[in-house]
Amino acid sequence: PLQETVMTSQNVNLAALVAAAGQRWHDRLALGVPTDTSGTRHRKVTFGELVDLVEQRAALLREMGIGDGDRVLLMVPMSVELYAFLLATWTIGGVAVFIDPWMGLDNLAMATSKVKPKIFIGTSAAQLLRWRVPALREVPLAIGVGSVAKLLQRRRLVGSIAERHRDDVALITFTTGSSGTPKGSARTHGHLLAQHQVLHDVMGPKP
Repeated sequence: PLQETVMTSQNVNLAALVAAAGQRWHDRLALGVPTDTSGTRHRKVTFGELVDLVEQRAALLREMGIGDGDRVLLMVPMSVELYAFLLATWTIGGVAVFIDPWMGLDNLAMATSKVKPKIFIGTSAAQLLRWRVPALREVPLAIGVGSVAKLLQRRRLVGSIAERHRDDVALITFTTGSSGTPKGSARTHGHLLAQHQVLHDVMGPKP
């Protein structure tokens, strides 16, 4: 099984799991993400297509100077772009950060200042928050998901998946702050990969 291969190797980067799936199940459906509020329309991508999307975005992030340990703030709703940029972040050795935009401007500013992201990736609506939250404007780099296609017209770089160890942080999330000050929670690659293993064992997914 792919997850056993990755977990027994030294590099436990979660992006390696999807890359391996792309090689093994290139033409098999990987994602079907709703594109409207009714849930009747979906954007579908195969494992091979997903790997291509991830590699393109990883190359873009590398060209922008994002790399080992850099924090990438993602304000993107559930979509193919969300998964592509999340996996691209891990591919280059970055740390994905999720902050709920509805937590309030003060809490949003506090959380952003605490994690100090190097780049902000968001929708056009999320980008508008930068005008209202000084801490977001202080993030050095920004990408609007609506402009990704134009940005990706440049040459794509081919590189390996960054090596990560079990104790390396993969993901930082914050509580909404509805019951007090928002609290951050960091999860490592080893922690998330172990969760994946448990879900695989319990649910027994089949093609």
